[in-house]
Amino acid sequence: MEIPDTPQHSISIQDFGPLREIENFPIRNLVCIIGEQSVGKSTLAKLIYYCRDIRNEFSGLLAQGSRVGYEDVTSFHRTLGRRLRSKFFNIYGLIEQYTAFTVTYHYSPEHWVVLQKTSDDGQLEIHFSPVLKESMDSVIAEAAKSATGDAAQPLGLIRHGIRPGEGQSDFKALEERIAQELFYDDFHLIYVPAGRGLMSRRLFVGYLAQSTLSSASFGERESFDVVDALTRIYFDYIRTIRESWERLQGAISVMDQEQFFDAFQLRDLLAAILKGEYRSIGGDEYIATSVGKEIPIAFTSSGQQELLWISNILLYLTFTHDKCFIVIEEPEAHLFTKGQSELVNALAMFMNITGSQLFLTTHSPYIIIALSNLLYAGTLAETDAVDEVAEIIPKMQHLQMHQTCGMLISNGKLIDILDTRVSSIDVARLDYVSEYLADIFEELLVVGRRGPCHE
Repeated sequence: MEIPDTPQHSISIQDFGPLREIENFPIRNLVCIIGEQSVGKSTLAKLIYYCRDIRNEFSGLLAQGSRVGYEDVTSFHRTLGRRLRSKFFNIYGLIEQYTAFTVTYHYSPEHWVVLQKTSDDGQLEIHFSPVLKESMDSVIAEAAKSATGDAAQPLGLIRHGIRPGEGQSDFKALEERIAQELFYDDFHLIYVPAGRGLMSRRLFVGYLAQSTLSSASFGERESFDVVDALTRIYFDYIRTIRESWERLQGAISVMDQEQFFDAFQLRDLLAAILKGEYRSIGGDEYIATSVGKEIPIAFTSSGQQELLWISNILLYLTFTHDKCFIVIEEPEAHLFTKGQSELVNALAMFMNITGSQLFLTTHSPYIIIALSNLLYAGTLAETDAVDEVAEIIPKMQHLQMHQTCGMLISNGKLIDILDTRVSSIDVARLDYVSEYLADIFEELLVVGRRGPCHE
């Protein structure tokens, strides 16, 4: 069974944090959520990431075997439940702070998971649909049979965990089946949180340079403990990239630029936004500018620090050909409006080159306007005007309406801001702030006209 180009995942939410009522919201290739602070943008993004990551928790538990404390299918599900609850708490905090809620995530019409707290003093319950549960049990049985040749031998492949070289081909096939037939999702998952400038501060640079915090002082470890789970996962991912960046630089330097034209175009666009290129040589990190300066990362501008690891992730995945589902919070942080627009162009190029999916949360109407232009370009490119459109916006930056969701979040609900009549985003829906400011200015003008300076 092949995974469709646009997996029809969807999420429904009732009374979780600031999110009051969301029904069957589709997770398309590109999702952009705009809204004021504290209305639930990050809450929604984290829920979607969490539900999609259940696939990895299931596969990881299979790979670890009885070392994590189970001997049969029933205890396997019990251990998986404990893991999922622990991860939920690490992301969202103690369950006691939430009133009763229900979150349902569909991987397909018959494959879904429910996260639920049924009463104000209840605990987190996790339920899989009967079809998904049956499929999970089947995979566990297949793991046993493929390792022992005996279907009656429980958890044979994973009895003591898979070690390098042992049963890896069998387990790879199981992982593919888990992705294709259980969760309908073969994307790597990456969460890029807000506050990326922290990456350049000494504590976090120190953390990234080590595999653990064991050598840090008590105060440093205590400070790091306040970092949420998804930020820690992000730091670990960045550390992985940093460790292989010199090799990547070497590989890129010998690539045929004509053969990988689109990837090099993306690299050049990101360098233009960053005002330089990231270099990592012998553990030293800096931005190499176009005028020959080498600026250590800690001394770059706040905009460069916020953008740096978004840029590096996009380049790393483009040149390593990885297809990902990436959540990016506030991509516009500390960027001038032109830089915001150019970053949207780069994100669209990345999607089209790699086949990846993006989930963006933003406060910026400029991000929305830039996306709107790319959507309209994608629609016009399907007409006889394709060449004219490409002269204005390159084809690799075009976006498709049917693969995109644009939403305003307000009062715990999502409001669709895509205008299918003109194949763009209805920016007028976001203009209430401008009207509010204009009304204040008009009131001030009235006062000013009555003042002594106008007599």
